[in-house]
Amino acid sequence: MRYTAQGWLTRGALLGLLALGVACGGAGASTAPAAPSGVAPGGEGVAPGAPPAAAASAAPAAATVEVGVISTTLGYWTNWVGDAKGFFADQGITNDVVTTRSMSGGLSALSGGSLDLLGGSPTAMIEAIEHGADLVGVASGQRDPAYSLIARPEFARVEDLRGHTMAISALNGGDTVILRKILAAHGLKDSDWDFALVGGTPERYAAIVSGGAAAALLAQPQDLQAEAQGYPRLALSSDVLQDYQYNSWVTRRDWASANSDLLVRWLRAYVRASRWLNDPANRDEAIRIGVEYTKADTDIVAQTYDLLLVQLAGRVIPPDPEISLSGLKVVVDDMVASGDLPAPQPPEKYVDQSYVQRAMRDVQ
Repeated sequence: MRYTAQGWLTRGALLGLLALGVACGGAGASTAPAAPSGVAPGGEGVAPGAPPAAAASAAPAAATVEVGVISTTLGYWTNWVGDAKGFFADQGITNDVVTTRSMSGGLSALSGGSLDLLGGSPTAMIEAIEHGADLVGVASGQRDPAYSLIARPEFARVEDLRGHTMAISALNGGDTVILRKILAAHGLKDSDWDFALVGGTPERYAAIVSGGAAAALLAQPQDLQAEAQGYPRLALSSDVLQDYQYNSWVTRRDWASANSDLLVRWLRAYVRASRWLNDPANRDEAIRIGVEYTKADTDIVAQTYDLLLVQLAGRVIPPDPEISLSGLKVVVDDMVASGDLPAPQPPEKYVDQSYVQRAMRDVQ
């Protein structure tokens, strides 16, 4: 899905795109090469019963995993580290990253088989599953999103946004849910503001700069760039969130089942990258990687590292990327309260932690 100046989409249009993706779910789905005789599940070329460390060190077969991200932000820092440090390559994986620019477009691509994994909002994942998509969350990408509510310079307080337009990524996007919580905490009901559906953080940033929106939630590094250019930060997501599960890695259940070995290999690399990123000894190199992938200024990326991995250590990018079930329950409860989900559901309905738990056991 592409942003256009007139690109407002209704909930019905989004669900229609999703339904098309669900209907086409089997077409084009990739499968890993069949494992040779004697290969243990989750271990490449290892006899059944071999210890996890042996499975992790065995030479893996080459494979490509098609990975969707919403935008090139530091919320996907772990993924950039996995590429730059060769952790995916060590697992024989080409990590082929595509920017989808919206969660709805990413879900359509995932359901249709052109993506194998998608990192994005659990609210959209849950709604997709409730509408029949055979999807499942397999790992955490980011828990607290560390979003900044950035506004045009003429707005000094959240209350000043009443009657104005906010840029959002999707009607049921995680940023939209959190934006509603922030605005409600300052006395603004949904009827007090309008929205422009534009896409991920870079597109929302552009909408503010162009005057197409009064404010939006931005991730790093764009929020810090905006502040440096004179756009005020009116609030932080951490003002209204405690335990929360934001971005998750989502896949199709049939792909995960048919490619369990490949998925565990991808997650091994991701676990290594997450633990490496959380090690303070790697701060300077992590900043260089962040600059390389996002093209942001070094001091902006350094500020982001200190925010996400020092000030909010463990709350945003935890060393072990399991999905927080208690944090996902908050998401579910928010969806019920807003009418996006008709009744409470157990968070376990939407996740399968077995793959990431296997990967974590394998990484020493």
